[in-house]
Amino acid sequence: MAAAPVHKRARHALMTGQPILIGAGDARDHLVSLSAAGMSRSEIERRSGVNRVTLLRIGRGDLGRINRRTAAAILGVEPVPIADQEAGWVDGTGTRRRLRALAVLGWPASRLAQRLGTSQSLIRRLMEDGHGCSATTRARVADLYDELWDAAPPDDKSSRLARRRAQQRGWLPAAAWDDDEIDDPAAQPHNPAGPRSALLENVVWLADLGDTLPGICLRLGVKPESIWRATYRHGRPEIWDRLTAESRVA
Repeated sequence: MAAAPVHKRARHALMTGQPILIGAGDARDHLVSLSAAGMSRSEIERRSGVNRVTLLRIGRGDLGRINRRTAAAILGVEPVPIADQEAGWVDGTGTRRRLRALAVLGWPASRLAQRLGTSQSLIRRLMEDGHGCSATTRARVADLYDELWDAAPPDDKSSRLARRRAQQRGWLPAAAWDDDEIDDPAAQPHNPAGPRSALLENVVWLADLGDTLPGICLRLGVKPESIWRATYRHGRPEIWDRLTAESRVA
C-alpha cells in the first residue's frame, strides 16, 4: 500500500519546526501603524511586494492566518515620510501649503496648471483644506515649488487677482515654512519677521560647535538647499556664507 502524500505545509513544519501559516495579528497591527504614519496602501504594496488585495484583507481582519513570508514582508516595511513615497494617495497638507505660497507670490491657478500639465480645477481643489493627492502629484508640485518659491510671475491682472485672493484668505508665504516641516500636518508656521525657525536655530547651534555643512545636513537629515533657503527666508545670509566659506577657499 502506497504511503499517503505529505502535505507541503506539514512537510515544511516537519523539516523546519515552523508552520507555514501564522497568526495575522502582528501584520495587521503593523499595517495600522503604517497607515497612521501616512503611508498609502500602494506604497506599502510597492515596498513589501504583497499585493494590495491581500493587504486589504489582512487590514480588515478577513484573514486570521497568513503565510510566514507574507507576514515577514509586511513587518519589514518601515514608515517613510510623505516626501519619500512614490505610489498611492498621500496627505495633501504640504501640497496645499506650497500651492498657497505660490499664490501669495501671484502665481494664478491657470499658470500653475499649465506648468504642471493639469487642470485649473484640480489646482484650486488642492489649495483647499481637506484634500489628499497622489504621491506623483505631490512630487510634481514640490518640484515646481522649489523652482518658483522666490520667483514672482509677470505682474498682470491674473497675478494681481491671485495675490489679492491669497491675502483675503490669509494664506501664508514660503517664508512661513521650513522644508523639513512643510509636509507635516502638525507643524506650525513661522513668523518671518519674528524669531528664527527651529531649523535655523539647530544649524547655528551645530555650527557654533564646529560642525561643517555636510555634517549638519547629516545630523539634521536635510539637504544643503534647505539650509540655504532657511537662511535666505529669515534674512540671515551670513550663516550660509559662514558654512560655505571653507569650501570656497578650498
